[in-house]
Amino acid sequence: MSCHLTEATSQNDVNICGELSRKNQISICYQQYALQKKDVSVCEDIPDRLEIMTCYRGLAQEPENSVTLCKNLPEGVEKPNCYAAFIHVRWNANQEILCDKLKTLSDKN
Repeated sequence: MSCHLTEATSQNDVNICGELSRKNQISICYQQYALQKKDVSVCEDIPDRLEIMTCYRGLAQEPENSVTLCKNLPEGVEKPNCYAAFIHVRWNANQEILCDKLKTLSDKN
């Protein structure tokens, strides 16, 4: 699978991921390609709907990425899911930061 990903990335051709034989390998290849290229539209090509959300969440984890990646998706079912994934990840990340700050404050008192 890593050879397909390397080839797909170097040739700038995500369709190479589709040549893999197993569905889970295809999904992983598309996800990794999307992360490397910072291209949320690649998530749309993943054959498994749950893995599409995993792809969105993966992109949302990257601090330099923002929810604006979702705005270029065509209108439809996946655009709201993309926004939802970003909101979920960012909310959880901020919650952790807030909890850590509260813990620090309570430890001081």
